[in-house]
Amino acid sequence: MADDDNIVDEDEEEVDGLPWKHHPLKRFLLDKFASGEIPTDYKKAGPSDIWNRHCDEDAFEGMKCDASFKRRLLNLRKDVAEGKTRADADLHAFNIAKKNYPPPVYNHRGEPQWHGSAAQEQLKRDMMDDLHFKYKPEDLWELRHCYQEFNLTTFREHIHQADKTRKYLDTLKKRDADKQEERVAVVEKKRQAKVDKKQRKTDKAAAQAMLDVEKQRKAQEKEAEKQRKAQAKEAEKQRKTQEREAEKQRKAQAKEAEKQRKAQEKAAAAKKKKDEEGTKKKPATKKRGGN
Repeated sequence: MADDDNIVDEDEEEVDGLPWKHHPLKRFLLDKFASGEIPTDYKKAGPSDIWNRHCDEDAFEGMKCDASFKRRLLNLRKDVAEGKTRADADLHAFNIAKKNYPPPVYNHRGEPQWHGSAAQEQLKRDMMDDLHFKYKPEDLWELRHCYQEFNLTTFREHIHQADKTRKYLDTLKKRDADKQEERVAVVEKKRQAKVDKKQRKTDKAAAQAMLDVEKQRKAQEKEAEKQRKAQAKEAEKQRKTQEREAEKQRKAQAKEAEKQRKAQEKAAAAKKKKDEEGTKKKPATKKRGGN
């Protein structure tokens, strides 16, 4: 049961935000299968061949030639091949039933069957040329001999019915195209939102990087200023220390010089005193007479 819950329908798988069943690539591939441009037989054209041949188309935008692309292509081929097989079988059964139970040649009004008639084919061509707008039904009825095999009222009803059918089909195509455009617009909006988000994230990272650089620069400047102040403080401290040491030496030298000067003065004073005392003790010399 748990495994069944995990099974995802391939058509519901999101491809760039859009379910695969609504993706332009799926429609593109189905159209190419229908036109025969892409064969259902993978031996005639492998995934790489198809990719290289059509990858420049708008439907391939944002896609990659990866395992997912190959898987989806293979499943589409299987669906188209199986659908063709069923269609061929249905057509074969229809032809048998038609052969066994052929429709009556005339309808209840005694007119030929409209379906498959030359008038039906001619009316398709005339309506493609917009002749039903240029002519009134009775004038168009008189224009073709094949139309006159039918009652004018019947012919007019077929014109109205064909016109209503064509308008209805055109409306369905327009609705489908509008819905597809809306889906593509939603996907584009989501894609652009992702791009914008990624760009905002990149811008934010760049701004943060700039802030980090500026923060680092300021931190470096602050550290450099701190170191400069510390060096200046240390230099000032050394200068003051040197000044104190020089002043101390100067004072010591001055003190020593003063000490020496006083010692010299003291020595000089002592010598002077000694000399004076020596002079006082020396006796006076008598002068001899001339007789």
